[in-house]
Amino acid sequence: MVGLTDYSHQSLTDISIDLEEWNNSLEESVKVINKISAELIQNGYWKQVDFDFRSICAYAVKFFDTAKSDIREVIEGIHTEIKEYHFKILIKLATTAQEIFSDAKKVWSSYRDKEYGEANFSKVESIDSEICNMAGDMFDLDNLAHRIKDFIGRKVVDMDNGARVNNIFQGSVTGFQQNLDNSTGIQNIGNSNVDIEELRSIITEIKELLGSVPNEEKDEIVESLNDLEETIESDIPKKSKIKAFGALVLSGLKKLFTLETFAKVETLSTKLPQVTENFEKVLDKIFKN
Repeated sequence: MVGLTDYSHQSLTDISIDLEEWNNSLEESVKVINKISAELIQNGYWKQVDFDFRSICAYAVKFFDTAKSDIREVIEGIHTEIKEYHFKILIKLATTAQEIFSDAKKVWSSYRDKEYGEANFSKVESIDSEICNMAGDMFDLDNLAHRIKDFIGRKVVDMDNGARVNNIFQGSVTGFQQNLDNSTGIQNIGNSNVDIEELRSIITEIKELLGSVPNEEKDEIVESLNDLEETIESDIPKKSKIKAFGALVLSGLKKLFTLETFAKVETLSTKLPQVTENFEKVLDKIFKN
């Protein structure tokens, strides 16, 4: 599974900014996970946490730390010379992120004795959300990698008619910068209120349509829809999270495109394809703004 962003026409400037954003997000995720787990270790609750969950947590933190170094390596390559191994680094990161996301979902699904509402367990929930959000956000590295591949062998002196590397970051990127939070490097939605309203509307349509779908076939989609709703209702919605959750929703909807599912729910065969297409169009509009 990969993300939604089409990097086929992205400049190296845009790619560099996105990579810096990922590194900022990775650093923040590691801090959050380590802080919460340390609190739970200190009060003794961590010992009660499911062993598989503790294992995926440790693995995810290690991976996120490694990913920061790997992404920094790619950024340095953009500063000097882009090589094939930079492409392979990004592909591997995207693949591992997808595996961690899938494993984390399975571990959480099989987690016994979930103590919803209990203060310490709520912290465990927040760790799970942080892992899944960050891993899902990294799906787009697959698409970015294939754009990087176009520049393999290209040195700094070849870029922008021989301009120095500093010009890569000092050039005009007004469209992108207008939606960039300079203090954090996180790209936000900005003023696309109309598109957000469209997204809210289509989410409602999807939920209504899923009402007749068996729980086992829609649980993951509903969970991703809820995460998407929570993201767009935040004070400053982050495009990176909308991309990640949007990709998960789209993937889930397209898995319903089977004769077996259509046979179970007759209305899906006529409504699902159009609703899915509309959802994808709204997401595309948001990303192009």
